[in-house]
Amino acid sequence: MPDSTSIFKEYDIRGRVPEELDEAVAERIGSAFARHLAKKGERGIVIAGCDARLSSEALLRAFERGVLAESFDVRDIGLATSPLFYFSVAKSDAAGGAMVTASHNPAEWNGIKLVGLGGEPIYKENGLPQIEALSREPHERAGQEGSVSSADLSDDYIDFLVSMSSLKRPLHVVADASNGSAGFLLERLFGRLGIEAQKLFFKPDGRFPNHSPNPLNPEAQKAAREKILETKADFGCILDADGDRILFLDESGRTILGTTIFALLLDNLALRGESAISTVFGSRIIRDIADRKGVELKIVPVGHPHIKAAMRQSGAHIGGELSGHFYFREFHGFDSALLALVHMLNLISASEKPFSELLRPYEKYFHSGEMSFEADASAIGRLKEKYADGRQTVLDGLTVEYDDWWFAARPSKTEPVLRLVVEADTRERLEEKIEEINALIQIFRSSASQ
Repeated sequence: MPDSTSIFKEYDIRGRVPEELDEAVAERIGSAFARHLAKKGERGIVIAGCDARLSSEALLRAFERGVLAESFDVRDIGLATSPLFYFSVAKSDAAGGAMVTASHNPAEWNGIKLVGLGGEPIYKENGLPQIEALSREPHERAGQEGSVSSADLSDDYIDFLVSMSSLKRPLHVVADASNGSAGFLLERLFGRLGIEAQKLFFKPDGRFPNHSPNPLNPEAQKAAREKILETKADFGCILDADGDRILFLDESGRTILGTTIFALLLDNLALRGESAISTVFGSRIIRDIADRKGVELKIVPVGHPHIKAAMRQSGAHIGGELSGHFYFREFHGFDSALLALVHMLNLISASEKPFSELLRPYEKYFHSGEMSFEADASAIGRLKEKYADGRQTVLDGLTVEYDDWWFAARPSKTEPVLRLVVEADTRERLEEKIEEINALIQIFRSSASQ
């Protein structure tokens, strides 16, 4: 049996199969999860689904065995995206649920996302350490075994997405499902909406033979870019392996930052007096729009549990991340790549402008995107000292603002690296500051190794 010490991460459970995560571990986690729900006084069905990875179905069955042994009933939704899973939990009034997926990680990885009542994410701050501890305790199983049934709420999910559509003209779209679990939903959504689509890698294949399941990987963008140019499509999109993250490309195949898409959605969806959620890795254009529209903008740490908690607590209309996750009040505060796509279809079809021109007002600043540097958490303190003359906040790592540029740096939750974004009023200033901070981090590393 593998040592599962390292698989309990900040937001979920994730590790290499079978070295760190196998069926025996998954069954122990299923049992621990059910006992955790019982300790909280939650009794009811557990929703369970999985992505298209080669190991996902076996891990799902093992997790279910652990849940069933604790007298909980399981409703199995089979192959699903994470948003369809969240939707199923909310629609079923379930006690909780589990989605077997490693999101955008490579094929040899897998994991489990856990949620409680109402789909509330279970992560480091609200139960994941307790579940980890329970999974390691010797445990005598007793009582009557629960029952398992199958359910398919995908029709209801597609009906919901279609109800949010208001297309004004036909559009030609390139869509890349990354051989993940979103293909069958995209197929049905486009059919219902009458969208002409060039469909790339819609067939689920857990080997991910065509490209990385991470849309932010430049190599993963090549096929969609080429197809956009070949077919003269209005725009393109790429979804990750579990269908909760979406990357957009304009009519020239240019990759669009998640913050730019969020700015466009915020400007067109949020109303005066409402609130919206962004993270420390956002953009000044988001703040500009919120100020202009009279929308209260709340800044939270990076990561989906933080945004979902803030969405629920504040009743925010919309939330967004640089990484391509978009959250909606009408979707119970969860993220949905397909709902973001529907809103984008609505906005593009309502304009006679090409997508690139529609985006131009939201590309006022020059943004680096997320960068990674080999550095430990001590680099944050060194940067804090170096940029002491800037306006500093320490909500999630370090954010330092100046009049014509700013940066945010935070240690990764899963790797010994520093995540960094830089944004400036001009491209020259952006490049200057990226080079400057990069040089500083190299100096920090050299001094630390001496």
